[in-house]
Amino acid sequence: MIDVQSIKNFFPSGMRDKPEYQQYLIKEYIQCQILEYLSNTCYVKNLSFIGGTNLRLIKHIDRFSENLDFDCKNMAKDEFQSMTDDVLRYLENSGYTVEPKEREHDGLVAYRRSIYFPELLFSLGLSGYKNARFLIKLEMQDQG
Repeated sequence: MIDVQSIKNFFPSGMRDKPEYQQYLIKEYIQCQILEYLSNTCYVKNLSFIGGTNLRLIKHIDRFSENLDFDCKNMAKDEFQSMTDDVLRYLENSGYTVEPKEREHDGLVAYRRSIYFPELLFSLGLSGYKNARFLIKLEMQDQG
């Protein structure tokens, strides 16, 4: 599944050697796996990658983000649901234990879904708590 030492090698020594950054390195690694998966699906034609994670990966800003944000064109809510279901299956097939959490708010037009990774930090030795929170949020909205 995840080899923390191998993942650390993708990051500068100033980050990889600090324990407080470890969970962010893991999160970014999984985000990149999700992005790579999505880039090989039919959904990619309607998506533009935006937001904080985009700025970190593309523009190399010094800030981690827990969201994968997209501008989506012509994507209905049920298609977003199907896409995130496919992401969940991909993650499960990659060896992760995942749980979706729906996020709906009245008045918002964005589609949102959080993917929880129960006990991941504990199993990797990055937390002493079995229930340590670790999630990645997928958010989409037609930006116009």
